Amino acid sequence: MDYVEELKLTGVKDELEDVCALAMQEGWSHMRLIAELRVRTRMKAAKFPQMKYLHELDTEELPDDARKALPELETLDFIREGRNVVLYGNPGTGKTHIATALGIKACQCNHTVYICTQTPCTDQGGKVCQDTGNTTEQV
Repeated sequence: MDYVEELKLTGVKDELEDVCALAMQEGWSHMRLIAELRVRTRMKAAKFPQMKYLHELDTEELPDDARKALPELETLDFIREGRNVVLYGNPGTGKTHIATALGIKACQCNHTVYICTQTPCTDQGGKVCQDTGNTTEQV
């Protein structure tokens, strides 16, 4: 437990014993264990509303635009290119599931993720806001 802070894994301190037991049971290397702990730390920091995965997504139920965009989004090229993704549409159309599943995949690929719903990303008038360090600007 002394190395948790040194390895910057404080977000998973409470599950460290369970993960170490699993690693021993499955014969993970030390590097595999550290990689798993880092993924779990990133996933916890992302504050996902629930754990939803791409393989659980029923693509037949998605709106046409989302179904067409999903294969490109799954490549995570938008991250490497420094682009943001904004999902919008009617309630119950899969936006949160897609965002969460892409975020989890990004965490597994060593990216830092933060997911937010409309409420913290908009001001009270419904205008989209952009965080620019110490201030928030309307866009």
